[in-house]
Amino acid sequence: MATADTSTADTSASELMTGSLEVSATIETADMAPHDLEIGADSASLLGLPVLTDAPLVAQSKTMSFQGKLFVGSTQSGTLDEATVTVTRMANPQTGVPFLFITFGYFATSLGWRTGRGGSSGEPLGMPHGLYFNNQAGGTMYSWGFPYDDFRLECGWNRQYRYHVIREYNFVSWFDLWAGVQHRVHGAMYRC
Repeated sequence: MATADTSTADTSASELMTGSLEVSATIETADMAPHDLEIGADSASLLGLPVLTDAPLVAQSKTMSFQGKLFVGSTQSGTLDEATVTVTRMANPQTGVPFLFITFGYFATSLGWRTGRGGSSGEPLGMPHGLYFNNQAGGTMYSWGFPYDDFRLECGWNRQYRYHVIREYNFVSWFDLWAGVQHRVHGAMYRC
């Protein structure tokens, strides 16, 4: 695998290709059963919730895991290992209005390809990506595209941890029906 120093790499000779990643995972209903949990006042304040008392907040959480492979044409260009999506439903303690706290974490590994570096390189920074939450029949109930937090992959990355957070305050009714998720990435990739 060829690697390049990101501070001095000459991108003019890089081979530009469009890459895509689509990872689909459907979890059996038994695995997606919500887990009840309590969130202490300290943790609640880290989530940006107003803390009224020392009493813990009650929440429900679901997690699913998957592996992903990134391709440029038919060539594998990277992997997503130990990817997890966790959705936690809780309510604002002052108003009682429910909201969702969604996390997406994974280890990214480059297999000789990288995403664009942005800035003065003339390349787009990263690649747009999103999560698509599906019901039991495979229909999309909710999606999120991570604005300002594009998918990135750099030369030499070997299990580089990446983490994305979403707080959803408007569309929360899909939590109980959630049965699967897709992660989609599409955009330009460059050889290392």
